[in-house]
Amino acid sequence: MHLGRTILAVFVLLTIGASIGWADDTDHPLVSRYPGSTISSKKVQEYAEYKLGSGLDAKGNVTGPTLEGRLTRILYQKPKERSNLEIMRNYEAALEKAGMETIWSCANRDCGRLWRQFNDIKAMTGQDTRYLAGKIRQTDGEAYVAISLGLSYAQVDIVEMKAMDSGLVTVNAEMLAGGIRSEGHVSVYGIYFDTGKSEIKPESEAALQEIAKMLQQESALEVRIVGHTDSVGSFEMNMELSRARAAAVVAALVAEHGVAASRLEAHGVGPLAPVATNTTPEGKSRNRRVEIVQR
Repeated sequence: MHLGRTILAVFVLLTIGASIGWADDTDHPLVSRYPGSTISSKKVQEYAEYKLGSGLDAKGNVTGPTLEGRLTRILYQKPKERSNLEIMRNYEAALEKAGMETIWSCANRDCGRLWRQFNDIKAMTGQDTRYLAGKIRQTDGEAYVAISLGLSYAQVDIVEMKAMDSGLVTVNAEMLAGGIRSEGHVSVYGIYFDTGKSEIKPESEAALQEIAKMLQQESALEVRIVGHTDSVGSFEMNMELSRARAAAVVAALVAEHGVAASRLEAHGVGPLAPVATNTTPEGKSRNRRVEIVQR
């Protein structure tokens, strides 16, 4: 097989994450299809969680980072006369030319249980399966690419790293007080953290101000600030992370908003009290929250 016989066009955007209106039968501008392939399905989520395969642990389980950003998933029907080896070698050559840094590549048994563990990879079925994951750096951001090949399909997943659109859900003092009066607790979704971190992001300020305002208006109210996580990662890590995030909220309310420390307690319950399934990105997003509980 000669790479020169088949040309795989790869287009790299100067600005990753631009809003593009694509027709149903168009490729992502970053990576084109292998010639002769047809699109079976395509899905775009403006902000999603995505697990990228980066290797196997000692037990043969697939490991990898959890990414958040704009996810494009395209499932292609492959040309029957072309082997997976030839298709993958073309993707590798084209993406390398585009500046991609390879994170992990594997074939068949060396991929472990990738197709069952990660991201609903429909492509990786059959006896000849292949996977390639990498990162392309650009001046305005970076994108992660995962190529999965199986019996009939090629799956191309592209995650363009971007900040989540914030301010879409408003929090106000009256709503918070009403929830506590009627239920004894209320969930707050306007406090943001980076994945696996406990430092409060600046876009959380509006929600913190409303919590402080509510506590000022309800001067006799004493509360517990309770951190909740999804189920991604180990149980112990999530328990500690939820406690650290709750403590960060308490510290911010005391130091920056003048709330008396005696009125606040910080607790974390990790993934123990989900309000939605942890099997979908949307459910995980709902489970990642801070609750205010009357004490």
